[in-house]
Amino acid sequence: MAAPAALATRYLAHALSPFLASQPDLHFTLKSHHSPRIAELVAAQQIDIGLTVVPFDHPQVDAELIMRFDMVCVLPAGHPLARNNAVSFEDLRSEPFISLARDDCSLMTIDSAFRAHGVQKRTTIEVPLSETICGFVANGVGVSVVPPFVGLDYGESQLVRRPLLPATPMQVWMLTPNTRPPSLAAQKLADMIRQAVDAFDQREAGGGDFHQ
Repeated sequence: MAAPAALATRYLAHALSPFLASQPDLHFTLKSHHSPRIAELVAAQQIDIGLTVVPFDHPQVDAELIMRFDMVCVLPAGHPLARNNAVSFEDLRSEPFISLARDDCSLMTIDSAFRAHGVQKRTTIEVPLSETICGFVANGVGVSVVPPFVGLDYGESQLVRRPLLPATPMQVWMLTPNTRPPSLAAQKLADMIRQAVDAFDQREAGGGDFHQ
């Protein structure tokens, strides 16, 4: 399977380890790519499951919406904004901002939200991974906006999370090839992924799936 780095770097390893430990004969490969490349791999049947932050319209691919979440602001412990219950885009105008690489789909969403609220963020550091962002933030180098499932190893004494308002939503889609039946292992893995992301799914009750 393949997933964006924000999921693949830490969270999926934590979430899927119990299942993989119970399947000692299963050969599992986890790749990390940007969403467009993951969609290409699924369409080419080179992977059984792909997670992306954008849907993919292809006749040989099924796309299931499995999670919607709001991005959160991460701050160093002791930062003045950490005293607030929530952080606005305007609050971040003059803050040193730690950013993802410019071709990252998450960054495109973040940048669009800043522009929509008339705020020019002051990027001082650019890194490839959201987990790396959290490391810099925890060490007091700057602030950032990340998915809620990254940086979970840092406690409140190092890194503070606050809701970002107005909310900046993103989605995660599960892509699977539809030209052949999935293996039993792939079906079980897909179920484990759905369970793993449920804790961060902010869709209202009754939210449905989208199938191509």
